Amino acid sequence: MAAGDLIRQIAAGLRGVWVQGGSPPNESYVEVVTIGDLDPSGALQRGLNMEGTILASAARTTSGQSADITLSNGSMLAVYLDVTAASGTSPTLDVTVKAKDPASGKYFTIGSFAQKTGAASEAVFIGGGADVEFAVRTFRVEYVIGGTSPSFTFSVGYSATV
Repeated sequence: MAAGDLIRQIAAGLRGVWVQGGSPPNESYVEVVTIGDLDPSGALQRGLNMEGTILASAARTTSGQSADITLSNGSMLAVYLDVTAASGTSPTLDVTVKAKDPASGKYFTIGSFAQKTGAASEAVFIGGGADVEFAVRTFRVEYVIGGTSPSFTFSVGYSATV
């Protein structure tokens, strides 16, 4: 059995490994990718999807943030904000998505929702595009509640494609 065939056979039994031979330019190589799954033909299935709740639906009266969400691989994200109720005088809700810098531990804004003053839903898409692919590894959601005696009932969820 040729070495390339043996590697393909071993990789076929492993989740998340993509093996390719030939090129670039005129050399044999093996590329190991830690995302996706191999289909029965041995081709990589890109687009492994993950989803979850960042903040469960609840009434909130003060500003705060979620816990860190750490994905096993860098991911493109869709983050969903669903505001179901708002009360108080001139209530405002500002929600941002922030990525964590692994070197400094600081958070940087990578996405934000339009300011909410009542019930509304919105999605923000982060990463991937015609010219740029940006992958998020660790992120959190921060929210600022303003107004006089404000209260917002909202949830935040996410979908990630790695």
